[in-house]
Amino acid sequence: MPLSAAAQEAKIEVLAEGLSNPFAVAVQPETDVVYVAESGAQRVVRYLDGKIEPVITGFPTSKADGYVAGPMSLMFMERSGLWVGRVWGDEGCVSLYRLQKENVALKAFHQKQYVAPEKIEGMPKLANYRSLAFHNVNFYAIGEGVKQNWISLGELSANGTLTGFRPAIEGRQGSVERPAAVTVDPLGGYLAVTRTGKPTPQLDGLLSMYSLSGKWLADYPLEVRDPVSVAYNSVSQRMFVLDANYANPEKGGLYAVYVDSQSKCVAKKLCEVPWGRSMMFDSKGHLFVTSLGADAKSANQKPAGKLLRITIADETKGESNE
Repeated sequence: MPLSAAAQEAKIEVLAEGLSNPFAVAVQPETDVVYVAESGAQRVVRYLDGKIEPVITGFPTSKADGYVAGPMSLMFMERSGLWVGRVWGDEGCVSLYRLQKENVALKAFHQKQYVAPEKIEGMPKLANYRSLAFHNVNFYAIGEGVKQNWISLGELSANGTLTGFRPAIEGRQGSVERPAAVTVDPLGGYLAVTRTGKPTPQLDGLLSMYSLSGKWLADYPLEVRDPVSVAYNSVSQRMFVLDANYANPEKGGLYAVYVDSQSKCVAKKLCEVPWGRSMMFDSKGHLFVTSLGADAKSANQKPAGKLLRITIADETKGESNE
């Protein structure tokens, strides 16, 4: 598996503060504009010219990890096509939105397609779609079940319609049981899935590799606690994970992941990211990260979520950290 050597340094900038439970971040193709699922405010927003602008509003909410949660995950297929993982009653769904060029804010019910997983006998209901990914015709989503999470698979048609969306890869039982984040490697060869462990100080995260059709290939013990987000930098083709560290979220952090000469998966901590939740690289190698902020579960707490930009040494195209 082509996981590369780790980078060494990171510079953190706060772009926006006072966000309400920013569960997800995505970067728009062609423009590199950053979009955030501001879940507690029931909306998707974008960060442009130093300002937060509403893009889609009025999402229904549920609870996820004790937080008020509306839109849970974001993924662009192309510039105008944004998929949103969301709650819908006691089940989750994924919805496709066509963004307006003039950035007129849409309502959540203005979706072009709404897809809930197929009901299969013996399969659990899934809610809170936490992570989305796609490659060519393959669509992937991690949904939360009552006892464990599942990875759902689907197929995308030429016009972007999603079909055959069903639970396909079961979460593990035992010490590591929750698939938390999914992505496809930059070369399109395999699916990378991070799994969180028990909410304890143990370093019991796991990195699992699958074929694009969902066949298990390999597991790598990952010496982080709760890797809730995974992303590749397309500039360097290196992998990074974001550890939420549920037992001590103030000590959450960003890690570079690589395989050493003994084929052991190594996670090198680059910086602390308190209350980190999601991340995504832009086309130049800048990393955008959302942080939920302390005490965000309290209804009386002022929103403390943040949007961060992290510049990692040797990871950006034609730029330096100087």
